[in-house]
Amino acid sequence: MSNLVDSAESALTRQGWKPQRLPDSPILLTAYHGQNGSYECLCVVDEPKGTALCTASVLVPCPPDKRSTMLAFLNAANLALDAGSLEMHPEWIRARTAVDLGTDGAADGLLGQAMQQVGALLDRYVPGIAAIRNTSIGAEAALALVEHRQRALGEALPAHGGGQGS
Repeated sequence: MSNLVDSAESALTRQGWKPQRLPDSPILLTAYHGQNGSYECLCVVDEPKGTALCTASVLVPCPPDKRSTMLAFLNAANLALDAGSLEMHPEWIRARTAVDLGTDGAADGLLGQAMQQVGALLDRYVPGIAAIRNTSIGAEAALALVEHRQRALGEALPAHGGGQGS
């Protein structure tokens, strides 16, 4: 494919990830294994821009009657984030961030951190996502549930470590 995709694949492998390149594509597929589940992760390399879009997704169809609550929850969560974002499609929710890879591979170390970030970000908010999808909880209560859980576990959103995957 391309030198930048090869570099991204090598960088992720060196950092403990197990990327699989989709045939004839700039997409690398891997997984994040967190406390609340396992998530499909993609690294989509944009060769002309020298960037990679990193995503972690969970396939959870959001019932039409819950979409406005889910959007309010994700919007409130996004407002608290320093980097990355949470997005909703009717069939999935994903965390995403982008990395400037440069042309010389100098930013390769950031790629694994970005994958870790999106996996941990999604894992952190999955309990709220599940609560909205499966109960009548509102967006604010779901956000409070996530925050309370994080405090109870004594955790902050991890910057690196654990969770790397297959």
